[in-house]
Amino acid sequence: MAPLQGKSLPTLELLAVFLAMKCFPFIKESLKNIPIKGVYVITDAQVVLSWILADFIQTKNVFVQNRLQDIAQMSEKVKTDFNININFQYTLTDENLADYITRCLTIKKFKEKFSLWYEGPKWIRQEESSWCHRELGCLSKVQIERIGASVNYAAENEVAPSEIKLEKFFSLSKLISVTSLIFKFINKLKKREMGPELQANAYLIKTMQKQSFSRELDFLLDPGVNSMPKLLKNLNLFLDHKGIIRSMGRIGKSEYHSYEVQNPILLGKEHYLTRLIIQEYHQRSQHLGLATTLNEIRLAGYWIPQARQAVKNVVSTCVKCKSYNAVSFSIQNSTNLPAPRVNFVGPYLHTGVDFTSHIYVKGQEKDYKMYILLFTCMSIRAVHLELVPDMTVKSFIQAFIRFTNVNGIPTHLYSDNARTFNAAARIINWGIIADEFKERFSPYDLKHCTIPLFSPWYGGSWERSIKTIKSCLYKAIGRGKVDYFGLLTILSDVQRAVNSRPLTYRSSENADLNVLTPNSLMNANVGQVIIMRLKNQDLETIDPLSRNDLIQTLRSREESLTKFRKVWNEGYLFSLRERAMSLADCSFEDKVKPGDIVLIKSPLKTRPFWSLGEVLQLIQGSDELVRMVKVRKGNGAIDILYQASLSSGNLSTAWRT
Repeated sequence: MAPLQGKSLPTLELLAVFLAMKCFPFIKESLKNIPIKGVYVITDAQVVLSWILADFIQTKNVFVQNRLQDIAQMSEKVKTDFNININFQYTLTDENLADYITRCLTIKKFKEKFSLWYEGPKWIRQEESSWCHRELGCLSKVQIERIGASVNYAAENEVAPSEIKLEKFFSLSKLISVTSLIFKFINKLKKREMGPELQANAYLIKTMQKQSFSRELDFLLDPGVNSMPKLLKNLNLFLDHKGIIRSMGRIGKSEYHSYEVQNPILLGKEHYLTRLIIQEYHQRSQHLGLATTLNEIRLAGYWIPQARQAVKNVVSTCVKCKSYNAVSFSIQNSTNLPAPRVNFVGPYLHTGVDFTSHIYVKGQEKDYKMYILLFTCMSIRAVHLELVPDMTVKSFIQAFIRFTNVNGIPTHLYSDNARTFNAAARIINWGIIADEFKERFSPYDLKHCTIPLFSPWYGGSWERSIKTIKSCLYKAIGRGKVDYFGLLTILSDVQRAVNSRPLTYRSSENADLNVLTPNSLMNANVGQVIIMRLKNQDLETIDPLSRNDLIQTLRSREESLTKFRKVWNEGYLFSLRERAMSLADCSFEDKVKPGDIVLIKSPLKTRPFWSLGEVLQLIQGSDELVRMVKVRKGNGAIDILYQASLSSGNLSTAWRT
């Protein structure tokens, strides 16, 4: 009778098996004179069979766990007391005779199935190996084998190579692990004690040699069939007791090396398994290179024909080795100078800006830091210096206002990617500042241009000026310290000196024209005044300045400025061409292309922490050469990359800019 508490159908089926096991001792006592070799408990519940045949079952139902333990203990007791094995078997529901009594059945249907009731199902009178040819969805292969189902399992030599796809594995350890599990399952079914890992290694090696050295293997198995292959003679090949091809060397008397090292296993240089073996021992050698990897492979007992080339092909694709050993891309030919450098309209229309490092100023109680903000004219290399207390946006804006009061508002402002410059540019462009500042800059279309990140050479115009100013300060101050007004005066002198430096070569033969300096183009007649001619020397009777004299003076100023502009265009620009130094690779070619994975160098981190990126777009210069590319990093951000040097199969360093 079913228990009063509600139980699931599989639980009730389990109780039926439990009752059968509990009743068996009484049945055996009633059949004393009949010899019993074995007992079969047959059920149509696959779930119950899976529970009973499983080595371990994980369920929250304590009742089921307890009944399974009772069934196992009773089976063991029957085997101990009566020397009888309890076997469990499956049958279809239509052939389960117990259903005839537990279910309602009319006399008419019982008569139709009387032969089945009296004789049992047909399969029970056949050999046990033919029992249970049915789909058992709830049972594993091991459980099916336990109940005697006729399932054909391949033995070690019957495993087809197509069953293990080597190309799906990317490491030798994973391949051997999966193959070992297959042989472990086979050994358990066939009840044999063998090492699955050794079987897996032997099977993989045999499969590889059968595919790569079929002629050599056929000759070794039957020397009279074919002529001796050349490789077999050169390497002195033979078959060991496992049927694996080995190469007999000349160090057989060495007591230092083992038999496997003295007679290594032959590997096909182009086989995928050989590639996995090379990768494995390349990692074990800590990526030390070709020679170390090859030595590790030979010490492991393997021999590869043309081994150096095979190892080189694998090591060259190692991503970690590329990341550590790759070199930067070669330098391209210098391109044309930027347009602001070679076109002069007016001073400070194109201005570069940057901060210098801090400088200590003497105070009443203690010294404090101050910074120099440098404005550089991109065309005539003039400089304007402002002393600021810090590098905040407020200090920069105030210094920028002072600069524009003297030199006018530039059309383009160039800087690096410092937060101060970017924030100040947004303030200027958006106009979210004081009304007077907004009224001053709103009529002008001031554009802020930034150089690529971590690329100071793009700002060479102001970077070189910073070096010049520092040199002047070191010579003027040295190790001493000055107060605020003293430093302000020194900066004024430095600014005048730098803006008075010659831009072109001064020839001793050409003495009719003043030397070209930044001051010459900003203030063409510094030190000159309007000429006022007097008709007599009597100071009391001074005639007014004639109109012709005034026109002549203005014309003289214009001619002087024109001459300086001519010298700038014909002398200074050509001097820039002469100073250009070619550091380029003459055989340079653009190897980077969209879709390449590049290594992004960071000056803030060491090489192991450099990130990878994908090239999205190539940016060509006016000479149609690629000097910058857009790169997407792993975090989704897009940076500019310069000197990217990764092509298909070639990983090299690339600068994040």
